[in-house]
Amino acid sequence: MFLVSIIPGPREPSLEQINHILAPLVYDLLCFWEPGVFIRQTAHHFDGHLCQCGPNTCGFASHAFLHFCSFCKLPLHEIDNLDANSWPIRTWAEHRQSACAWKDATSHAARLRLYCQNGIRWSKLLRLPYWDPTTFVVLDCMHSLLLGNLQRHCREVWGMNFQLEDNDFHLKPDKKGAVTKAEILHGYGTLEHGTDQEVASLSIHKSGFNMPKTTLPSWIGRAPPKLGDGRHGKLSVDQWRTACTINLVVTLGRLWGSKPPNDCHYQMLVNFTDLTTPDRIVLFQQHMHRYLQTMKELYVYSNLTPNHHLALHLPKLLENFGPPHAWVCFVFECCL
Repeated sequence: MFLVSIIPGPREPSLEQINHILAPLVYDLLCFWEPGVFIRQTAHHFDGHLCQCGPNTCGFASHAFLHFCSFCKLPLHEIDNLDANSWPIRTWAEHRQSACAWKDATSHAARLRLYCQNGIRWSKLLRLPYWDPTTFVVLDCMHSLLLGNLQRHCREVWGMNFQLEDNDFHLKPDKKGAVTKAEILHGYGTLEHGTDQEVASLSIHKSGFNMPKTTLPSWIGRAPPKLGDGRHGKLSVDQWRTACTINLVVTLGRLWGSKPPNDCHYQMLVNFTDLTTPDRIVLFQQHMHRYLQTMKELYVYSNLTPNHHLALHLPKLLENFGPPHAWVCFVFECCL
């Protein structure tokens, strides 16, 4: 990790101001690229080696814009399109053309119009001759999958930590408090015999009653024993990972796994395991696509989000950059 500088507060810089902060860094990086850096000795070059060094950094418009995706040009109103072959892919040439058009615009209004239209602005990093933002960008699995898709499935799709107010799935926050024995027994009965709306009304801590019986390896982080209890505070990424990929899988697998395939609860279990199970590129692609497709069918009140779409780009990133433990935000946030 290379700490370049600390941006002064109290607010983060605007999209235009960030270029002034990047300018000194770009100047140094240009020197690293041309003429490069001579390393006196490496494992394969005992007499030294001249290296050209560059960063993998990128910036696009936020997920609220028309072109919300950093990898393709699928518009936001077509986010339900799960056919990856139909998505128009971004190219380096088009990106540079749009960025230069933004830079050459003569007014703030013209720049804003181009930014809303293309989701691209000029960045000082484009001065680097090798910098391709359409292929150098990575998607952080920690925020996208764990804090994004997994947490959303529990809290919004299933309605955990909420109670149903009417038949239209209008959600309002549940009252904070410790789980009681009566609530645990009620949770058992609801998961086994309840309707879809009754299952959705469960607080997340009622699904944690198998946790004391589950023995985890020492290197696995523990989720709070009473999930959803306000006294535990906000769950960390590691706690969400353990709760969703271990605790909920154990509990729901025992309760719903023996039901017939056409049972709604069994289909809900298969849908959830599609989100949590795959660990290989091809399997991940198949399971994620099936998860999103069946989620649209099982939970008609739930809409797809940019994180769902971005997850379908992950197989390509895994091919380009290798296992995600080398580029997710876990290690970087721990250091900072």
